[in-house]
Amino acid sequence: MTSCDESDNVRCPIFGGPPIKPFIVATASIVAGIALPGLARALTPEPVIATRLIEKQPAATESYLAYSQNSSRHRDRFNLYVRPEGQPRFRANPRRTIAFAGMIDGTTLAYYRRRLSDTTYDIKLFDVVSKTHSGLPAGVNTSRNERTPAVSIDWLLFERSRTRFSPGQILLASRTSSEVRTLEPRSDAYVQVGGLAGNYAVWTRCGRLSHCQTWRYDIAAQTKTRLANPAGRSQFAASVLADGTTYYAESSTILCRRDKTVRFFQQPLVGSRELLAKLGRGKDTALTSPASLTGGGVDLFFDRFTNNCASSDIYKVRIGP
Repeated sequence: MTSCDESDNVRCPIFGGPPIKPFIVATASIVAGIALPGLARALTPEPVIATRLIEKQPAATESYLAYSQNSSRHRDRFNLYVRPEGQPRFRANPRRTIAFAGMIDGTTLAYYRRRLSDTTYDIKLFDVVSKTHSGLPAGVNTSRNERTPAVSIDWLLFERSRTRFSPGQILLASRTSSEVRTLEPRSDAYVQVGGLAGNYAVWTRCGRLSHCQTWRYDIAAQTKTRLANPAGRSQFAASVLADGTTYYAESSTILCRRDKTVRFFQQPLVGSRELLAKLGRGKDTALTSPASLTGGGVDLFFDRFTNNCASSDIYKVRIGP
């Protein structure tokens, strides 16, 4: 596995991200006899945007949904669209660029893009109301690849790597000062930015493909915690709410496989995790994005891939108050 591109989910769980290194992985079997505490009834995923094109990497709030979509003419070129609630969508990225959503905080969309003529991604901040871009702290964008950003009022979480195909590091940069914290140093492990909300940041680290772990970082205390993994399986596609509640997917491997089963879990700051929903055999996901609802509850958005990971649509599950 030496290369990948935006249309390759097998080697790039997050499109546009780095390839997974070719670890030697033993075939993982489904762990039998392990209780999976969860809701009284499993939630049913429902389609939000499902067309003959590829839709992926949602970033959601109660009022806005951002996602990337290709075209029938250019299957490997993705534009970034924003759909305000009850209104037509609009494109956020300029012409002749490829772009993917990171996260929306309030009306600020953090995303990453590259020119068609370039191979290097940079992070951008875009106001979904005024439809204008704003500046980033000095030193965030460099000659290297910066991508998969998550944003809050005070912080920016993102990945940096030498090339699109090399191992990355996860950084947390202040939006109000020059402070930059290294949450995950560069190593041979595959890393995947998760989410950022309130006092918490989450991400995934894969020492091997059948055992990826979700980590949660307390920004004020500057401490990180590895979330429980009672089944010893692979956790990925992490996201978080301001109260520390973390969402992630879990399966036998992070790679796209026809025989895998993906389950979604909710892990509160205190207490045991809850099983929320599962996908059909062979279906997959790369990213989750929770949106808190005014009347209580959460809509958990995610991209759902087909059995061969050649296409995807945007789905969600509603978690009641």
